[in-house]
Amino acid sequence: MDILQVVHAYPPQIGGIENHVYYLSKELAKLGNKVSVVTSGSGSGVEDGVSVTRHWSIGIPSFSSVKITPFLCLRLLLKSPCVYHSHGYGSLHPLPTAIAAKLKGKPFVFTLHGYPKLSSRWGKLLSWAYKTFIAKIFLSIADQVISVTDSNVPEISKEVDPAKITVIPNGVATGSFKPMQKIPTGYYDIVFIGRFDRDKGVIPLIKAFAEFSKTAEKAKLSFVGADEGMLSEMRATAKNLGVLDKVSFSSVKRDEMPGVYAKADLIVLPSYYEGLSLVVLESLSSQRPIIATAVGATPQVMQKAFGGEAGKFLVTPRDTKELIEKIRYHYEHREELKQLLPKARELILSDYSWESVAKQTLGIYEKAVKR
Repeated sequence: MDILQVVHAYPPQIGGIENHVYYLSKELAKLGNKVSVVTSGSGSGVEDGVSVTRHWSIGIPSFSSVKITPFLCLRLLLKSPCVYHSHGYGSLHPLPTAIAAKLKGKPFVFTLHGYPKLSSRWGKLLSWAYKTFIAKIFLSIADQVISVTDSNVPEISKEVDPAKITVIPNGVATGSFKPMQKIPTGYYDIVFIGRFDRDKGVIPLIKAFAEFSKTAEKAKLSFVGADEGMLSEMRATAKNLGVLDKVSFSSVKRDEMPGVYAKADLIVLPSYYEGLSLVVLESLSSQRPIIATAVGATPQVMQKAFGGEAGKFLVTPRDTKELIEKIRYHYEHREELKQLLPKARELILSDYSWESVAKQTLGIYEKAVKR
């Protein structure tokens, strides 16, 4: 099958959707399909058996998924795949992809990775405009919709025929994200992985860390990811709370990510919303303890991984006091909690392989072609 993936960004840029499309495309190519990716940036070529075409785009500050690519629809009309597949509710790329597929008489598949719930007044206005004027069009064209978690299905079912929706989870590159010895640093290393975005809960995390570090002098907090307009406020918050010397901010390449997990004593993901977080899955695959907010599919994953102990790895969104308590609990009981991690790794190996995700996605393509 000739498959065209269209996404706002692609590795080496790091992000959940970017990594999803990378690993999915790579596995689809391994299964004997011709796979092409159209994305933003510069430097096209064949990468891991996948043809990648990058086009110059105009980025929108603080919204990494919103990139305007001039004449994208026309570029896509020059392609002749069996199926067009685009990703990300909140991205602009699904709209021209859907229109191109419609004009070419080809099936269009859309993957919902998470349902954005922007908290600011401006964010809510943008969400309404996107839902009303962009998503409404491409979802009406979509032949099939994939959701990475069933927690998104009730909401997206209000916008598209539920019969078109299939749940296929994210996968994990278990060969890369595997148990490794802790990289010694002399500190208790707390690591955040993700966009530096307000809705990722970065400010509450800094506040929680500042309080926790009063009784844990050897603790450090590392933010690893891309800035979405929050870096200055994050630095200022850490400085005002007197912990700037204990907090670091950096970005890394995709192939360096396993080392980020290897350095960590604890991963913290205090997001206000998620779909099925790759950070959660990669942490469990790497056998690293993680505290994450009980949003999206995270509670179900934790329940499957830890059973009755799942609550030790979950916190309520925006509850800084509870986050402080959970971080302190993990710090004081780290040896005990390590004993629970091998079972979580077994869950990842059995339920979240990219080969399985690719085969299920291929089945969706075949269903879309037959419609």
